[in-house]
Amino acid sequence: MTLNLFLVNDDQAIVLSDRRLIENGRLVGSEATKIAKILGLDGRAVMAFTGLACHGAFDASRWLLEAVGEAGRADRLIGSAVGRLREVLQEKVDSLGISRADDRRLSVTIAGHLYYSGPPVAHVWRLSN
Repeated sequence: MTLNLFLVNDDQAIVLSDRRLIENGRLVGSEATKIAKILGLDGRAVMAFTGLACHGAFDASRWLLEAVGEAGRADRLIGSAVGRLREVLQEKVDSLGISRADDRRLSVTIAGHLYYSGPPVAHVWRLSN
């Protein structure tokens, strides 16, 4: 089970995440990276995930970085990328062919600040299939 803690206020966003990966009830790694930073033209954020970490050749840590890049490719804005990311997440999990609902769960939390034209505004997004 992964534990992610998010603390966000007007000045900062702090994210803590464990680093262990468990697959089918057994430990498969103690140094996994379940967190990444996101830089957009409209702000900065930190992303962390829980749930489906790996399945066959699928590695959620690596895939999420690629998915965020794909979701934000059009305009490089975090705000619009978050909406697309949930769709991309669901499509990917569906493509893995995992039937048991508990094994399919992938939840991503993104916390950070958007600064369109004024001071930074704290945001937290929770995406889950």
